[in-house]
Amino acid sequence: MRNCGDNAHAAFSKFFNSVNKIVSKHAPPRPLSKRKAKQFSKPWITRGIRKSVQVKNTLFASGNYEKYKHYRNKLLSLVRCSEKSYYHSFLNDHMTNVRKTWNGINHLIGRNKRRCKPIVADPNVLNEFFSSVGQTLAASVPPANHHFSDCYPANNSSSSFFFEPVTPMELETEILLLPTNKSHGLYCCLVRVLKSSSSVLSRPLARIID
Repeated sequence: MRNCGDNAHAAFSKFFNSVNKIVSKHAPPRPLSKRKAKQFSKPWITRGIRKSVQVKNTLFASGNYEKYKHYRNKLLSLVRCSEKSYYHSFLNDHMTNVRKTWNGINHLIGRNKRRCKPIVADPNVLNEFFSSVGQTLAASVPPANHHFSDCYPANNSSSSFFFEPVTPMELETEILLLPTNKSHGLYCCLVRVLKSSSSVLSRPLARIID
């Protein structure tokens, strides 16, 4: 028997397919030009990897989560190997150019050369601070006069915690709060399209979440 998670995933896949077909027919996203696609693409993302990403997105839309997850993990390993191979070739090609070599290393580790120098040069100072800060804060807290259990009477249902069902209005509010300039990621529906149809999409999404 399939569990609730599987049922929710199948329901969302069906919902996603329906929305994606409507958007593709009536409001298809404008593809990037070759110049912009090359500009925003990382150098180790090859044409084959981009095609594999399209296959991965198709598998997600199909609702076959197990096959999608297996393909996604394989693709992730492939991207990591491609990135590793790219930097290996880059460092070999610029072995005699110290400036180029350090530019590649800084880009690899995500270090900005304009970043300020560390305030604390001695790591022992940081170690001493963080190893004692917990005890210092605990000592500054005054002792409690009552036990915490005194605030929760036994067999009092009003003190229990419950999850309330998500309402379409709540979902619509959250959709409208999404930044329009953010990327839509895996899901092919642009944020501005999602926001313009939030009143319609919020109801089926609320049923799927419940």
